[in-house]
Amino acid sequence: MGQRFDIFISYRRKGGIKDARLVDEKLRNSGYSVSFDIDTLGRGKFTDTLNTRLKGCKDFIVIFEPSYYERFYDEHGHIQPEEVLDEDWCYLELKNALLMQKNIIPLVQKDFIFPRNLPKDVRDVAEMNAIQLTEKEFKEIFEYKVKSYLISKPRFTYRHKKSIAATITFLIIAIIASLVYFGLESQKKAEEEAKRSALKTAEAEAEAKRVRDSTERAMDSLKKASEEQMAFVTRNILDSIKAKEAERKAAAATNVATAPSKNQSQSQSQRVELYWVGNGDDTGKILFGKLSRAGLKSGGCNGNGIKVSASSKPSCMPTAMGTVKCTYAPQITITTCEGSQINKLAFGQTFSGTNKDENVARQKMQENLESANFSKWVGELQALRR
Repeated sequence: MGQRFDIFISYRRKGGIKDARLVDEKLRNSGYSVSFDIDTLGRGKFTDTLNTRLKGCKDFIVIFEPSYYERFYDEHGHIQPEEVLDEDWCYLELKNALLMQKNIIPLVQKDFIFPRNLPKDVRDVAEMNAIQLTEKEFKEIFEYKVKSYLISKPRFTYRHKKSIAATITFLIIAIIASLVYFGLESQKKAEEEAKRSALKTAEAEAEAKRVRDSTERAMDSLKKASEEQMAFVTRNILDSIKAKEAERKAAAATNVATAPSKNQSQSQSQRVELYWVGNGDDTGKILFGKLSRAGLKSGGCNGNGIKVSASSKPSCMPTAMGTVKCTYAPQITITTCEGSQINKLAFGQTFSGTNKDENVARQKMQENLESANFSKWVGELQALRR
C-alpha cells in the first residue's frame, strides 16, 4: 500500500514550479505530509498514483499563475473540447478536487487574473478566497494565512516534539540513576565476593603447588622411560611417509602422461554448434551481434546442434502525453534442432525510448539495447557448447 499524504499541491511546471517547491518545503519543514509529484512519485502509472493521492488528501493547494489556464483554450480563445481538456493534468486535478469537495486553497501570483469564460467543471474555483503570493512577504503569508486555511495537522511527533523530548530526557535520567544505584550495589557485592574468592584462591594455590611438585617428579620418571620408545616410533613413521610420497609421485607422472589425449578426445566428442534463427529486424541483429562471441552461426540447425531464437519483439504504443513509447524486453529460447526446449532466458531489463516520432523512439530504444552488457548470456551459451 502506498504512502498517504494529507496535502496535494497542483501547479503547472511552466510558471508555477518555483512557488510550488517553496510551498512544499515550508509545509514539510512544518511537519505536514505533502504530495509533490516531482519528489514523491515512485513506481506505477502516473494517472493512477495522482488519483489515489488526491482521494486520500484533505487539502488541495493550487498555484495559479499566468500560464495555468493556457491549455484550456484554443488559439482563438475558445474553451477546448472535453476530450482535449481531460488530457491536461492541471485540469483533471482541479476538476477532481472540486468533485471530491476537497478543501481547496488557491495561491495566486501577482500577475494572475481568472479568465471570464472558465470551463464549467472548474468555474467555481474563481469564487473561492485566494491568497496573493509575493516573494518578499512569503514567510508572513505562509505562517499567518496558508496555515490558517489548512484542515490538515502536522505529524504527531512534530506537534508534540517538545513533550516527547522532555519525556525522553526524563526517561534517560531515570535510567542513568537506576544504573548508578544498581551499579553501586553490584560493586559492593563484588567486593565482598572478591574477598571470599581471595581466600579460596590462596587455598587452591597451596594445593596446586603440592600437586605440581608431585606431577613433576612423576614426569621426570616417565620421560626417562619413554625416550627410547618414542625414538623407535618416530623412525617408523618417517619411513612410512617417505614410501607413500614415492607412490604418489609415480601415480602423478602416469596421470600427466595420459591426461592430455583423454581430455582432448572428450572435448572434441562433446562440442556442439549453436545456430541463430532469431527475427531479422534491427533488434534481432543487435542481439545476434551481442551473442556472436558465444560462437553462434546464422542459418538452419542440423545434427546435434542447438537452436537459439529471439522469443519477443519490440512494441511501440502511443502515450497519454501525445508521444510514442517503444519498449523491448529481450528473451531467447534455446531448443534442440528438432524443437525440444532446453532453456529460456529473460534479460530482466526492459529497454525503452520515447519521442513524438515513432522512428526516433525506436532508435533510442535500440541505442539503449546496444549499450547493454550481455556477458551473462554469452557465458551460458558458451557452456552449452562444451
